[in-house]
Amino acid sequence: MDGNKLVLRNYKMGDDARIEEIVKEAWVDATLAKTIEDMYGKRGGKPWWRFKLDPVLALGQTHPERLIVAEYDGEVAGYAMFILDNKTRIGQVQDNAVDPAFAGKGIGSAMHRQVLKALKKAGMEVAKVGTGTSDAFAAARRLYEKHGFKEVFVQKTYLRSLDDLEF
Repeated sequence: MDGNKLVLRNYKMGDDARIEEIVKEAWVDATLAKTIEDMYGKRGGKPWWRFKLDPVLALGQTHPERLIVAEYDGEVAGYAMFILDNKTRIGQVQDNAVDPAFAGKGIGSAMHRQVLKALKKAGMEVAKVGTGTSDAFAAARRLYEKHGFKEVFVQKTYLRSLDDLEF
């Protein structure tokens, strides 16, 4: 990867529209909110992608230093956000995505190195990240393992309609 093409920086308000596009593209087959909407319709009057996007933008607006934005050739190509738990000293990669059009350019790896450095600088002692188990998350799992994360806990999510529930 040509290092001059990639710039990592903190979030700024002008990034919102591009981050929205990335959320819609990168998460369409890989988020519980989309699965729920597909099975049961919109929840809370919002489309699935708002449930992914709103926390990203909220964190960016309150803590722009915790939302890393990747620009590739001057275009926003990805983002990675993290939260800090100062009591437990565990920093968590909360949400991250690369526009599929920019896949394979090392953007995800560069963002994760940046996030890990930020977690360490903030005094965190452990880094945590979670992901799904479907094939849609295979690249993410490879990235996390490449960066030294070890799988320690697997959780399954079950859904059930309550429409036919009788008391």
